[in-house]
Amino acid sequence: GRRHPAYAHPAAADADRDDTIKNIRTQTQTKRPRRLARHLRHPPLRGDARQAESKHGFGQAAVHRPEHRGGVHFGEIIVFYLDSQFFMTLTAEEYFQRGLEKAQQGLFEEAIAYWTKAIALDPNDVVTYYNRGNAKSDLGDKRGAILDYDKALKLNPNFALLYAGRGNAKSDLGDKRGAILDYNKAIECNPNDVLSFYNRGVTKSELGDKRGAILDYNKAIKRNPKYAMAYMNRGNDKSDLGDKRGAILDYDKAIKLNPKNAMAHNNRGFTKSALGDKR
Repeated sequence: GRRHPAYAHPAAADADRDDTIKNIRTQTQTKRPRRLARHLRHPPLRGDARQAESKHGFGQAAVHRPEHRGGVHFGEIIVFYLDSQFFMTLTAEEYFQRGLEKAQQGLFEEAIAYWTKAIALDPNDVVTYYNRGNAKSDLGDKRGAILDYDKALKLNPNFALLYAGRGNAKSDLGDKRGAILDYNKAIECNPNDVLSFYNRGVTKSELGDKRGAILDYNKAIKRNPKYAMAYMNRGNDKSDLGDKRGAILDYDKAIKLNPKNAMAHNNRGFTKSALGDKR
C-alpha cells in the first residue's frame, strides 16, 4: 500500500514537504496484502506546516459549539455571553485549528465540518481544501477528496502535496496510471518528495513494473536511508524478479530499522524457505 502525506498547517503551501514531514502523524493501512501485506501505505497527518489529507465532508455534521457560561448559542458560529455583553465569532483560522485538532484525534467527520466552515469564510485557503480532502480520503470518500484536491490545485498548481494526495485517491479508485502522473507532478514540484517516490514505486509494482518500482525505492532510500518500508517493498520486488538473496538483504535492513516489522520478518522467512533454508 501507499503512504499518505499528513495534515498540514498554513505554512505548508509555501514549504517543501520534507520541511514538514517531521510533524506528520503516520497512519498505517495495509492494502491488498501479499505474503502478509507486501505493500504498506501511510496516510500522514500534518501538524506544523499546513500540508494535509483528510476525509468525508458532512456539511453541518458534528459541528462543535464553543463552551460558555450563562450564554445562548445563536446558530453555529455566534455565542452571546450575557455576563460580558459581547458577541464572539470564530474566524476561518480558528475553524481550521479546531479541525486540525479533531483530525489529530481521528475525529475526521468533525474535522471536515470545521474545515467546511473555514472554507465558507475563506474560499481561497489551499491548505484547508487539502486537509479536508485528506480527511475525506481517510473516511473512504475518494471522489470527494479528489474534488477538494482539484479545487486547491486551481488556487496553487505548484503544491506538491496536493498531487500526492490526489495520486493516492486515484490509485485507490483503480486509476493507477493517473496516479503515477500525479506522483510525477508531485516530484516535479518537489524533487525531494520521499513519499511520492515511494508511492510511485508501489503503484509501478502493482502494475507489474517491478524494475521501475525498485528504481523509485532506490530514490526514496537515497533521500531517507532509514525508510524501513522502502527496503521491505524493494525486497518484495527483488524476490519477485528472482533475486532472493538481494531480497533477504533488504528484509534484514528493514528489520534492523524496525525490529517489530512483522511483515519483513515473515517475508524474509518465506524467501529463505524458497532458497532451501528451513531454519
